[in-house]
Amino acid sequence: MKIAVVTNFSKGDAKSCTNSVFAILKELGASVTMHEYVYQESPCTYECEIKNSDVVVAVGGDGTIIHTAKVAARNQKPILGINAGRLGFTAGLEANELSLLQNLVTQNYQIEKRSMLAVRIQKNESVVDKIAFNDAVLSGEVSRIMDYSMAISETKSYRYRADGVIISTPTGSTAYSLSAGGPVVEPTMKAMIYTPICPHSLLNRSVIFDAHTQLQLSVKENAEKVHLTVDGEEAIFIEPDVQLTFGISDMTVELIRLNQRSFYDTLNEKIIRSVQ
Repeated sequence: MKIAVVTNFSKGDAKSCTNSVFAILKELGASVTMHEYVYQESPCTYECEIKNSDVVVAVGGDGTIIHTAKVAARNQKPILGINAGRLGFTAGLEANELSLLQNLVTQNYQIEKRSMLAVRIQKNESVVDKIAFNDAVLSGEVSRIMDYSMAISETKSYRYRADGVIISTPTGSTAYSLSAGGPVVEPTMKAMIYTPICPHSLLNRSVIFDAHTQLQLSVKENAEKVHLTVDGEEAIFIEPDVQLTFGISDMTVELIRLNQRSFYDTLNEKIIRSVQ
């Protein structure tokens, strides 16, 4: 079995965890390649290693796993996230569970298919497409209210006011969206969650849309600087005449699960207990 290990050494326990992962996989007879993940680095620098592997192992926090998962999905490779960060909500294994890597090599594991968000940024004839595993965030300048219009599929456009907007996948429902008052959504569902940030209306609340819905957003002409951030990547400046479209992508992430921990076990352990 060929395994591509992508690791983020900036995380506290990543180095020792990666050394252990590498040693265990080699002892089990796997062919292992390793790439040090750097946040500012383009994913294409390690895409070749992923493309030529059977599975991908990402060692780090949620950011490392999310960004590596998108490259793995593009190349139709399943990915195992190993938590060497703080929450590690997308991780399928904790650092103290590395003995379960034997099940990875013997292919004795479960696959969870997770939806991703397709984001289209369009200005006249110019089109840029992005993919989000967690969320896409549209926000204005600090302490500035953002006026925007939103159409739901073929409906007319409605006007809203808020500090920003979060469009998330079910996987991302436990991230920024949850902090902004959005619902927890079971991660294997095919859905899209719209959550306004500090909305200026009592009736403007988080909404869950089905997989066939398309959301079209645009900002008003008199808006201040507005930026779009996809999965925490570099912010994109959005001009008033830019049309944003959000929908569920045809591409999915295949997350490997080696333990028997359910989503609700993880929710209790990483979210509920973390605030006690």
